[in-house]
Amino acid sequence: LLSYGYNLSNRLSVGATIKSVKKTVDIYSGSAFGIDAGVLYRFLGNQLSVGANFQNLMAPAPKLQSASDKYPLYSKFGVAYKIEPAMTNWEDKLILALDVDYSSFLRAKNHLGIEYWYGKNLALRLGKDINNYLTFGMGVNYANFSFDYAAVPHDLGLSHRFSVGYRFGYIGEAQYSLQAIKEKVMALDQSGTEFYTNKKYALALAGRLTHHS
Repeated sequence: LLSYGYNLSNRLSVGATIKSVKKTVDIYSGSAFGIDAGVLYRFLGNQLSVGANFQNLMAPAPKLQSASDKYPLYSKFGVAYKIEPAMTNWEDKLILALDVDYSSFLRAKNHLGIEYWYGKNLALRLGKDINNYLTFGMGVNYANFSFDYAAVPHDLGLSHRFSVGYRFGYIGEAQYSLQAIKEKVMALDQSGTEFYTNKKYALALAGRLTHHS
């Protein structure tokens, strides 16, 4: 999997994933590439978000001997609400989520989930899947890396899922603080100008150096 996301604005983000699928039946095997895509929009200062994800938008169709097996289109629509504590010195947050799956051959299925972040590096997750099984998992962030684990019960037992990710560019919610950075730079520039006007040249130079560093 290779994924890329881009923020069109502070509220609107889009993303896509290129994936490789390999299928083996008896002595035959085939592989193919596919594309998933998604969009996310945020409200209420990023506390409320709605999104859509389209899996197999460009469907992989691995060929086994002479027949191709084309994957169906899956559509997912979801909403999430982020609850942050009133105490500003805390970084913990709680996220409540609901999403609905739809495909051309299955009736709509819903999923419920809750995610608790302890600081910015540890997440605990609990959810209900389409068969009313309780699922649970956790996530860990370290620098630009993310490590995720989920345990998913089903009729045949318990499945364990692991994933490792690496983020390029901005980390976390730093990208949404660009306005704050701009305001800080403007304030430094203004203070440097005031120092220069009052002939406090050393302080004015310090302000300009801070501005350009």
